[in-house]
Amino acid sequence: CQSSLKHLRDDNRPLQLILTVMGIRHVVVVKWSEGVTPDQVEAIQAELQKLPSLISNILAYNVGADLNAVAGNADFGITADFATISDFQVYASHPEHLRVVAMMKPLIAQRSAVQVKLSAPGGHASS
Repeated sequence: CQSSLKHLRDDNRPLQLILTVMGIRHVVVVKWSEGVTPDQVEAIQAELQKLPSLISNILAYNVGADLNAVAGNADFGITADFATISDFQVYASHPEHLRVVAMMKPLIAQRSAVQVKLSAPGGHASS
């Protein structure tokens, strides 16, 4: 089974790293300020999508607009997985991350974030 799941990312970081260290997930949701255009959101998304290639300790990274499945949701979400809280802190203070945050701040009406322990396979919290 491991051979069929040899690599997770484009940079060929082994999946084994994630299987042995469950890690943490950083979750951010934002509501854009009134008047933010789709082009502005696309530009932000493109810059965010560059971060995994620039910050090597990101294990998994997803960004995108809300799917509008439930009324009242935030407009945009970001999830980032890390092996350790220290890895998350490196990301949070990384100059490229801070550059994108500076681009986003003027466009955000509301932001919420949380860091949670990743669950072990089967949905049970790892220890």
